Amino acid sequence: MFSFSSRESTFLRTVSLLIAATFLGCSGIDDNPTVEITSPVSGAWLEDVVTVTVSVDDDGEISRVSLFADGEIIGVTSNIPNDGNLEFSWDTQSSDTGMTEPGTYVLTATVEDEDDNSTESDPVGITVLYPVKLTSSSEKDIQPSWSPDGSQIIFKTNRLDENPDIYKIFTVSPETKEETQIVTDRDYHGYPGWSPGGDYVVFNSYDIDEYEWWTMDIFTAPATGGETQRLMNDTHFDDSGEWSPDGSQIAFHSSRSGYMDL
Repeated sequence: MFSFSSRESTFLRTVSLLIAATFLGCSGIDDNPTVEITSPVSGAWLEDVVTVTVSVDDDGEISRVSLFADGEIIGVTSNIPNDGNLEFSWDTQSSDTGMTEPGTYVLTATVEDEDDNSTESDPVGITVLYPVKLTSSSEKDIQPSWSPDGSQIIFKTNRLDENPDIYKIFTVSPETKEETQIVTDRDYHGYPGWSPGGDYVVFNSYDIDEYEWWTMDIFTAPATGGETQRLMNDTHFDDSGEWSPDGSQIAFHSSRSGYMDL
């Protein structure tokens, strides 16, 4: 039976490790490259030109990184920065990438190295939005709210009077962009909203001649315009009325407790 000294044993272990390392290196065993879309994240809402950030890594040289939306290629590069973080500029409304409609899309990225190893990233689901301008006033068109059936958007505007504090309420069709004024017996209208059936509107108002905006009250009116109904008449600030789903109540902000509460 042979025995080795401690020095001989150390030498043999070293030789064994060198042989194993040489064998593994010659056998072509290599880790596949890694790739991850780090921005945007799943669930993001995007519009216009978007920057998509992709992180890659590999033991060897990376030859190409490609970016896809629903399987259609929207970007490719072979210029890999030292830190492995790439940025693709994606024009979501460009016909060159086939993205001609708003909706949901799945982003994926692939990476290939010089040894022809490749990896695909986990998918990232996003929503592409195409904002549409509905009004073209040079004044303020603000505080929009969709009608219950989605056919109209109500908003307030100060376009009709030289006094910028006087706001009227209009509706606009998102399909045709046609605007209609809801004419009431009030000068000021704020935070307009709809009844559940869409046949009435709610808004806040105050007596503009007295300029006591801190005495704002809640009003309702027919959606076609006409005489208003004042729901309270006090010295408190009451605003942002919102109808309950069954139409039986209207929630609102009020300063009557000394703070703005519901």
